[in-house]
Order: sequence, then structure tokens, then C-alpha cells
Amino acid sequence: MKRIFINAVLACCALTGWAQENNYTIRANVEPLIKYYRASEKELTDSVYLLDVTTKKPITEKIAIEDQTKVELSGYVDSPKIIQLMIFQTFEGWSRNLYVPLFLEPGNIVLNAEAESPNVEGTPLNNAFYPCNRKIREAVKDGNNELAAQLSADYALEHKNDLSAIQMLYGMKNKTDAEAKVLLNIIEQCGESVRHHPLIESLYKRLNHPLNGDMFKDFAVEYEGKTTRLSDYVGKGKYVLVDFWASWCGPCRAEIPNLIKVYEQYKETIPTIYLFGPDGRVVAHDLRGKDINNKLAEIFQ
Repeated sequence: MKRIFINAVLACCALTGWAQENNYTIRANVEPLIKYYRASEKELTDSVYLLDVTTKKPITEKIAIEDQTKVELSGYVDSPKIIQLMIFQTFEGWSRNLYVPLFLEPGNIVLNAEAESPNVEGTPLNNAFYPCNRKIREAVKDGNNELAAQLSADYALEHKNDLSAIQMLYGMKNKTDAEAKVLLNIIEQCGESVRHHPLIESLYKRLNHPLNGDMFKDFAVEYEGKTTRLSDYVGKGKYVLVDFWASWCGPCRAEIPNLIKVYEQYKETIPTIYLFGPDGRVVAHDLRGKDINNKLAEIFQ
């Protein structure tokens, strides 16, 4: 009986030690961010809380701060997470969230919420990410986008097996086809823990679409018992403009009048728009408004 009791005490001590080792404390100065975005003295900072970026769920309850500028949050974390410190504000009938991204991991985290370049330090991932992030921001500010891109790529590959690479990959430019291809290539060189993280899997799917010059990928849809394939129209010797849209997408609905005008003009010819060439290759994508008409006018003179 005595041995069982001793074992139980040791087990409790071990659990207590584990809990202490996994404790975190975040001491945050949010005054710079609040001042930067403050529209009026009537605007109040109501509360702060921590949000898990991956699950989109709060990690802590909202903590009322009554417009204080320095806050402290503590708790325990079972494994490192990408989170945001959310600052909830109210102002005459409307509200908004300001936020600062950081890595939640055991230890004492110090956060200074500078509006243009927040700084977080005190734990391994934050200590690694934020100095490099400041260099990238400085390069962008100086107009040296090539240096910024190189610093981002180098960091992601050097940290290809930890969460900070995910944060860096998300911040890299990917608007053009060339930028998307570079980012996809970097993702493919990262470790499994990064490649298979939900945020990166989502990013990869979004970027891994047909680019200009690629051959179209066929698919089929069924409606009222009839099956229609993209190949029924694309690759048949004519240009085909395809709009992937959704009823819940406001910009998609706003685009309908433009599509009707273009159709009326060229009919004798999610969410994004593709223009396929006569051979089935992508000629252009992400066309909007006047860009649709300009591209078609360029083709059809």
C-alpha cells in the first residue's frame, strides 16, 4: 500500500513538472497598434484573447482590459502553435479586431505591437522568426523586393521542419504565375510536418492551379441528369472564357454584368476566370472587369 502511495505521489509530481514546463506567459504592449489605428477618443479597446490560426478557434476567453495598453495572458500549451493576439475594439455601433501573429510555445513571451513591424521574443520560434521578418520588412520599405523574396525563401528552407516556415511561406508574394511557381517549389522542399500542415495544404491547393501556358485539366459536372465536361468546349479550336463562381461570393455576383456585356459583344466567340486558347492552353486567368474586355479585344482586334 505504501509503495502504491509513493508511486502516486511521484506521478503527481511528474505531471506537475510537465505542466510547469509547458506553461506560457505573454506580456504584451499593444499601445502602438491601438494608437496607430485609433480613429477617435470614443473608440474603446474592449478585450483581448488568443486565437488558434489553424483551427480558427479561441484559445483563451476574452479578457476585458478597459482600454489598458499592457496585458498579460498565461496558460499551458501542449505543442507549439501559430496564433494571433486579437485586440477587440468597439466604436459607436461597430467593432473590429486588430491582431498580431506569433508562436505560442512554453516560456515567457514578450510582445511589442508596433503597427508596421511588431516584435515578439523570448521563445525559440519567435526568436528565430521576428529578426528575419524585420529584415524583410526593411528590404521591402527600401524597395528591394528581390532581397525580401530571397530572405523569405532562405528562411523557409532553413526552417523547413518547424512552424515558423509556415508563417514565412504565408507571407511570401504569390500573385503572379512566376511567384506562385517559386512558392510551390519551396513548399515541395519542406519537411512533411510543414507540407502536410492544414494551412500549407490549403495554400498549396490554392496556388496549384493551371497557369498561363498550361494545358487545361478536364472535369465533369452533373445538372438535371446531364453530364457536362470542360472538354466539351475547351480545345475545340475556339477561345473559351470560363468563370468559376459561387452564389455566396459577392465579387462574383458583381462581375455578372461585365460578363453579360462581354458575352453580348463576343458571342459569335472558385472564384476565378480562365480564358482558354483554341488548343486548350490557358491564355489568361484572374481576369476582372475591363481586363476581360481588353484581353478579348487584343485577341479579336
